[in-house]
Amino acid sequence: MRQVIYESVSAETSASGMAAEILRGARPFNGLNGVTGLLCAATNRFLQLLEGPTESVELAMNRIRADARHHRIETLADGSVEARAFSDWAMGYRDQGDPVGLLDEQMRVLVAETPRHIGDRFKQFVIA
Repeated sequence: MRQVIYESVSAETSASGMAAEILRGARPFNGLNGVTGLLCAATNRFLQLLEGPTESVELAMNRIRADARHHRIETLADGSVEARAFSDWAMGYRDQGDPVGLLDEQMRVLVAETPRHIGDRFKQFVIA
């Protein structure tokens, strides 16, 4: 199974304001293609983890690269994993400053299992 983590800059000032629209398109696509993951938004940036079959993750990444709502896409990690970090989420969402909630345990596990520089970026997105 392939897992990709990337960060991008929002084409608008507020990534949070664009997130609902992005999720409306991503969740059905991901559900049909076996992709799970997490989208985080903070200020004018997105941080996303995608995981699933190699071909499906590549299709999702191609959609993201072609999406004018993102630019300066930086791939932080791209490789194989044994198990999904967000197996129950066609696309979970976390906005910077959200109250403690359902994703916190998954976030702790993800941060613990990623290289420190990636974990530190995820922490920046979930700290108020």
